[in-house]
Amino acid sequence: MNSVAILSGANGVGASAAAGAKDQSPFRHLTMLRKALTSSRSGTFDLIGKGWSGSLQLTGNHMLDGRSESVDALSHALSQPVESFFWTELPVNSTCTMEPGAVFGQAINNVQFDEHYQERCAEAFAKLGTARLRGSIVNYLSRSARIDYQLLFRLGLSARGADLGQFLYSGCEETRERRLRVLLMAYCLGDLVPVVSEVQAVPESASRPSDRSGIVGRILNRLRGS
Repeated sequence: MNSVAILSGANGVGASAAAGAKDQSPFRHLTMLRKALTSSRSGTFDLIGKGWSGSLQLTGNHMLDGRSESVDALSHALSQPVESFFWTELPVNSTCTMEPGAVFGQAINNVQFDEHYQERCAEAFAKLGTARLRGSIVNYLSRSARIDYQLLFRLGLSARGADLGQFLYSGCEETRERRLRVLLMAYCLGDLVPVVSEVQAVPESASRPSDRSGIVGRILNRLRGS
C-alpha cells in the first residue's frame, strides 16, 4: 500500500512522497481531486478540515463509493476549507459502483458554504478567465442548475469562451451560489475546460462588461422560453 500526499506538478496523482499537503488555496485540493478522478488509479482520497474529516474511494474505471459518508465528505470538500489531503493507492474496491457525476449530484445539493470560502472560490473561478464545457454532466444536475449549465455551455460556444467572472457575478447572491455549485462540479469532473490561449488573443475592447451582460440576459431569456 502506497500512501502519498497529492501535490501539484507534471507527475500528477501521487507526485510526492511527503507526509501531507497543506491547502493554501480554495482550488488546490479540488485540482488534486480532479486529477484523481480522471486518472486510472484506485485508492482513497482522505481530506481533513477544521473540525471535520472524510475520505473518498475511487477505482481505476472512474467509479466512486456512493455511501452516505462519502457524499458527506465530498460536500464538505466542495464547501469548506481543507487543511490537508492524502492519496493512498489501494486495490480496486468493489463498493465503488457509482458514476462520479451521480455522487457529485448528491453532494452538491447538500453543500452548505462557508461564507469566506464561497467568496474565495468565486474569485478563483473569475481569475481563470474564460472556459468551455464538455457537456457531460448536465444529466446529474437539478432542474434549476441545468438552466445555469446550459447558459454557460452556450456562452462557451463563442470564439473566446464563457467569461466565468461575468457568469458568476451577473446575478443575485442566490444565483451566484447556484452557479458556483455548477462550476465546482464541472471543474472537479473535468467538464470545465479553461480557454487560455484564445483569451490572450482577444483585445480587451472586444468584450466590455455591458456587452457580456446583454449576452447573458438574451441567452437566459431563450432558455426560459420568454
